[in-house]
Amino acid sequence: MSETSTPYTPASTSTTVPGNETVSLADEIKKYDTTKLIEYLQGQSLNLVKDDFDIIKNERVNGRLL
Repeated sequence: MSETSTPYTPASTSTTVPGNETVSLADEIKKYDTTKLIEYLQGQSLNLVKDDFDIIKNERVNGRLL
């Protein structure tokens, strides 16, 4: 018997921005610089620790790279 898995899909993948334009969450995150990306990730329930954020900062990961 084989097992199948369902890929993870976030509850909401779009957001409304000023001007009533709807953009995907991925497209919005791509605009984040390193600092804003870290702020966003800190607000999520991802169980990340300070060392994780230090790596993101030191490697200059931004939303587009993520």
